[in-house]
Order: sequence, then structure tokens, then C-alpha cells
Amino acid sequence: MMLKTGDVAKQLRISENTVRDYVDRGWLACTITPTGRRLFDEEDIEAFKKNYYRKKTGGNEQ
Repeated sequence: MMLKTGDVAKQLRISENTVRDYVDRGWLACTITPTGRRLFDEEDIEAFKKNYYRKKTGGNEQ
């Protein structure tokens, strides 16, 4: 399932601007549509939460 930037922001409890920043830094993978919309694979978000997000938050995210 593909998620929009706002969906990812809600899941990670961060702002949409931070999601875009994470994409720009290469921390989050996404597909950019011809109209410029970022779409995220749900599996990529789960992997991000397990591998990177927990390191930043001390492992307290579910």
C-alpha cells in the first residue's frame, strides 16, 4: 500500500516538512509522481521505524 506524506507524518509523529527533509537526506525512500507528489511504500516506513527511527528516539516507538 502506498502512503502520502501526511500519512507518514502521522505514523512517525513528525511534521510533513520533517518527512520531506528525511527524503531529501536519503533516510526515507519514496516514489515521486509526475505531479510531484511523494508516495511511500508501507513496508519502507516499517523498515525505517525499525532501523532508524528507534535509534533517534531511544527505542520507545511502537
